[in-house]
Amino acid sequence: MQYQEYTKHVVSGFTLAPVRVLSLGLGIAVGLWTAWFMLPLPGLNLPPVVMGPVVLVTWLLLASLGARMARPGLGGAIFAGVLTAAVSLMALGSVLVEQPDPAAYTEGHTALQPAAFLLAAGFLLFGGMIGAAGAFLGRATKSEISLPTIGDDPWPARLAWVVMVSYIPLILLGGLVTSSESGMAVRGWPDTFGANMFLYPISLMSQPRIFLEHAHRLFGSLAGLATLLLWIVVMFGPDTRKKFGVWTTALLLAVILQGVLGGQRVVLNSPVLAALHGAFGQVVLAYAAVVALWMSPSYRSLRSLEGGTPTRAVRVCTTGALHISFFQLLLGAMYRHLRRGDTPGSFHILLTHMVVAFGVVTFAILAGSVLVRFVREHRGQLQGVAGRIRATGIAVFVLVGVQFMLGWGAMVAVIMSAKRGEVPTADQLEEAASVPIGELLIGTAHQANGAAFLVVAMLAWGWGRQLHKAARRQV
Repeated sequence: MQYQEYTKHVVSGFTLAPVRVLSLGLGIAVGLWTAWFMLPLPGLNLPPVVMGPVVLVTWLLLASLGARMARPGLGGAIFAGVLTAAVSLMALGSVLVEQPDPAAYTEGHTALQPAAFLLAAGFLLFGGMIGAAGAFLGRATKSEISLPTIGDDPWPARLAWVVMVSYIPLILLGGLVTSSESGMAVRGWPDTFGANMFLYPISLMSQPRIFLEHAHRLFGSLAGLATLLLWIVVMFGPDTRKKFGVWTTALLLAVILQGVLGGQRVVLNSPVLAALHGAFGQVVLAYAAVVALWMSPSYRSLRSLEGGTPTRAVRVCTTGALHISFFQLLLGAMYRHLRRGDTPGSFHILLTHMVVAFGVVTFAILAGSVLVRFVREHRGQLQGVAGRIRATGIAVFVLVGVQFMLGWGAMVAVIMSAKRGEVPTADQLEEAASVPIGELLIGTAHQANGAAFLVVAMLAWGWGRQLHKAARRQV
């Protein structure tokens, strides 16, 4: 079914418009949450009187940009704004409860403010107003932002990309939690110090480690909700269910498993589960990216190549780069979480991680090279996707180089740092020493860039797989 036909077709209660509006509202929510939680981070720590206007302006700008890209119409923009506000209630709940004095109050359970429900309703109304204002601003802007509409309906794939993007701040926060030794700062799971996770008072988040771990949990909830919405959209459409149902179901199950791993890491205070949680989170991010790629009309439009087109090298090199990256990821996660205290074998893990790094660089160079060369030699057969494949190959080059340099920097920081014991628990935060800022930043940057590299390695593998299949169709 072509895109123009799909716009007029109803599929099990879903037309193009709801998926478009869902993508818009969820995408704005991800951007808004990212700004919302960056502003009070330790080091920036803007006061509430500044944070409020900054968040408001950010929301309006995102609504305007989204309206220009998605063109949902006034009604769709209003609905998207309400959806953004509804999703954001998971974070706003921290200010809808009574705010105790953190110096005299240790537990997290407090009562709702008398006007909590009225404030929540007003926030939803305000979200609709922001959506409408964004639509008017987007319409008033002379420049247009055009999105490709080739092939079948592209909006389920765009929703999948939004879902993947929702994992990015979660991974970054996870890196900060590990680097700052905040993984055990919050007692309890799925509760937070005995309180509903979404109603934990913001006044009790002044301790930086508590803020980072609690924010990580909230972003995990956002990613889980986004994944569930994608799964519902896919499963309610007969065409999408047949094509993508298994992939999105696997993604939803992976996100649920990742959440359980994170929770049990806290309940059991297990460094082993912490390592598995850290490594598997990056795998889920990479898998979400390749699911979005598989769902993209441009990817699926590559049906066949001329007979005899050589693709074996592309398939072998991209597969090798992906597999060795998985192994390297596991080694890195094991060392980051098991080097605390007197864990035996941690130094051996570090040495193995350093040696395997040269293999990762080698396979990444091969994978990037064969992709770029394939595009150069067969551009005529790759209409609409040549630029994306080439960009993926170049990204593999760039990110592996950055990761290699960050890895040596992280190693130097670890060697020079003082030996520390286990990750402090919630009861030990007052006496726990802060992690040096240099070690924190280099460790987080190494982890975050490693996640980005794994994503592009997965995308390179996805393109290699599709190119190989397209060539074999002509054999």
